[in-house]
Amino acid sequence: MAFAGGRLLHTLPEDNSVWGVTSLDSLLFVLNEKRLQQISVYDTHSYRLLRLLNVPGLGAMADMVSCAHYHCIYISGFIDKCVHR
Repeated sequence: MAFAGGRLLHTLPEDNSVWGVTSLDSLLFVLNEKRLQQISVYDTHSYRLLRLLNVPGLGAMADMVSCAHYHCIYISGFIDKCVHR
């Protein structure tokens, strides 16, 4: 077992379980239990909520990752076993 030390930088204003998080450019994308078919997009400098991205049919998510080369995010679906781009 390995432990990587860290420190708390900021607490997001919403009180929800976070299911996935990734960053791309200066944006922070967050999946949480409150918004089942939406992704919250925050500014990485101010942590201010910029917008909500609607992803119809997303359902329960498993995780999320970003790709700087293709400039997109990928979300794995827990129930549908699909990767959403």
